[in-house]
Amino acid sequence: MSLHRQIEAAIRTGIRAGRLRSGTSLPPTRTLAAGLGVSRGVVVEAYQQLAAEGYLTSRSPRAHPVQRVQE
Repeated sequence: MSLHRQIEAAIRTGIRAGRLRSGTSLPPTRTLAAGLGVSRGVVVEAYQQLAAEGYLTSRSPRAHPVQRVQE
Protein backbone atom coordinates (compact mmCIF):
# COMPACT_ATOMS: atom_id res chain seq x y z
CA MET A 1 0.00 0.00 0.00
CA SER A 2 1.37 3.44 -0.93
CA LEU A 3 2.39 5.89 1.80
CA HIS A 4 -0.43 8.33 1.17
CA ARG A 5 -2.97 5.48 1.31
CA GLN A 6 -1.48 4.35 4.64
CA ILE A 7 -1.80 7.88 6.05
CA GLU A 8 -5.37 8.17 4.71
CA ALA A 9 -6.30 4.85 6.30
CA ALA A 10 -4.84 5.81 9.68
CA ILE A 11 -6.65 9.15 9.75
CA ARG A 12 -9.91 7.65 8.45
CA THR A 13 -9.76 4.96 11.15
CA GLY A 14 -9.10 7.58 13.83
CA ILE A 15 -12.12 9.57 12.71
CA ARG A 16 -14.42 6.56 12.53
CA ALA A 17 -13.26 5.31 15.93
CA GLY A 18 -13.86 8.72 17.51
CA ARG A 19 -10.22 9.38 18.36
CA LEU A 20 -10.28 12.38 15.98
CA ARG A 21 -13.43 14.33 16.74
CA SER A 22 -15.28 16.79 14.54
CA GLY A 23 -13.55 20.18 14.62
CA THR A 24 -10.16 18.76 15.60
CA SER A 25 -7.44 20.28 13.43
CA LEU A 26 -4.88 17.91 11.99
CA PRO A 27 -1.24 18.96 11.99
CA PRO A 28 0.01 21.10 9.12
CA THR A 29 1.24 19.02 6.18
CA ARG A 30 4.89 19.99 6.71
CA THR A 31 4.76 19.08 10.39
CA LEU A 32 3.15 15.69 9.80
CA ALA A 33 5.47 14.92 6.89
CA ALA A 34 8.55 15.73 8.97
CA GLY A 35 7.25 13.63 11.86
CA LEU A 36 6.61 10.66 9.58
CA GLY A 37 9.79 11.07 7.54
CA VAL A 38 7.91 11.43 4.23
CA SER A 39 7.64 14.19 1.66
CA ARG A 40 5.05 16.91 2.14
CA GLY A 41 3.43 15.86 -1.15
CA VAL A 42 2.52 12.47 0.33
CA VAL A 43 0.65 14.13 3.19
CA VAL A 44 -0.97 16.70 0.88
CA GLU A 45 -2.27 13.87 -1.30
CA ALA A 46 -3.68 12.05 1.74
CA TYR A 47 -5.38 15.20 3.07
CA GLN A 48 -6.82 16.00 -0.37
CA GLN A 49 -8.31 12.52 -0.69
CA LEU A 50 -9.82 12.67 2.78
CA ALA A 51 -11.29 16.10 1.98
CA ALA A 52 -12.77 14.69 -1.24
CA GLU A 53 -14.37 11.91 0.81
CA GLY A 54 -15.83 14.43 3.27
CA TYR A 55 -13.64 13.54 6.25
CA LEU A 56 -11.76 16.88 6.27
CA THR A 57 -12.39 20.46 5.29
CA SER A 58 -9.76 22.84 4.06
CA ARG A 59 -10.50 26.28 5.45
CA SER A 60 -7.01 27.60 4.81
CA PRO A 61 -3.75 26.19 3.50
CA ARG A 62 -2.75 25.31 7.06
CA ALA A 63 -5.98 24.15 8.70
CA HIS A 64 -7.54 20.75 8.02
CA PRO A 65 -10.33 20.27 10.57
CA VAL A 66 -12.10 16.95 10.85
CA GLN A 67 -15.67 16.95 9.52
CA ARG A 68 -18.60 15.31 11.27
CA VAL A 69 -19.01 11.90 9.62
CA GLN A 70 -22.45 10.37 9.20
CA GLU A 71 -22.30 6.56 9.28
